[in-house]
Amino acid sequence: MTDTLKQGVLSKYYSYVDTHTHNALILACQHGIIMLQQPGHTTHRLQPFDVSFFESMEIYFTQAVEKWLRVNPENTVSQYHMPPLLTEAYSRGASIATIVLFCCGGNADKQ
Repeated sequence: MTDTLKQGVLSKYYSYVDTHTHNALILACQHGIIMLQQPGHTTHRLQPFDVSFFESMEIYFTQAVEKWLRVNPENTVSQYHMPPLLTEAYSRGASIATIVLFCCGGNADKQ
């Protein structure tokens, strides 16, 4: 994303957000993080995804952290340990079974 485009995107949304949110958007752009927002009154359509995907991600992430703590009993989990822990949880949670469960929740058929 070019600087001009970033400035355009940020200035478009600046009037709608507070200073902290604006600073978060600038920080995200500087680090190549893409932030998405669901349009208003549509988040209910993601409820089956919340149950099928995020619930399993929470379980797998907890298991990954517990496993890491067993191997490293003298250490605490820091921000630097998050990427491999989240990668492990995501690789287990983002599966075909999760997608099928999401589709069977009725969200895919009711467009």
